[in-house]
Amino acid sequence: MFNFSLVKLFDEAILPAFLVVGAKIGGVLLVTKIFNLDFALVRSSFFNLPLVGYYNSSSLTVVNTVSSVAMVLMITLGLGWVLIKAHHFHASHIHPKVAAKLNQKGLESLIQDSFEIYHQALVWLALLWFTFFLSLIQFYYGVFDLWAILTLLAAGIILSTIFIWDIKREVDLSELADEAI
Repeated sequence: MFNFSLVKLFDEAILPAFLVVGAKIGGVLLVTKIFNLDFALVRSSFFNLPLVGYYNSSSLTVVNTVSSVAMVLMITLGLGWVLIKAHHFHASHIHPKVAAKLNQKGLESLIQDSFEIYHQALVWLALLWFTFFLSLIQFYYGVFDLWAILTLLAAGIILSTIFIWDIKREVDLSELADEAI
């Protein structure tokens, strides 16, 4: 079970990882264009990848902060969708009328079991907290703004709490089902 679960986590992480990296790159390009910041493409020593270098630290801080906020917005959208599915379309507690309407419209794929939902949520939460801790390190080095750290922390706490509430709801329903047997 553990091996299958680990493979499932990797499978569920591919699309979110691409979306989050795309949001970061898009944020860098957008902020650079909007604020008309001077930059240069430089080669990294890490696999000889091209990087964007800025001529002053304030430009780097603005770009880094705003592009990281774009990442968190993408994570919030993704995790928000998973939490909506967990709350409204969870196979264990979906209302039968809702399930019937989804089936009539051909949208029964929205109904997912705990295994699917919790793997998706764990991937998005891991990305959120990884982004927060990476941003915290960047804040320590002076290339990230305090307001963004506090925003990331608030998003992490709120979304994690909502996820925990759904897990608690699932456990409570499971206990009720066990008592009924």
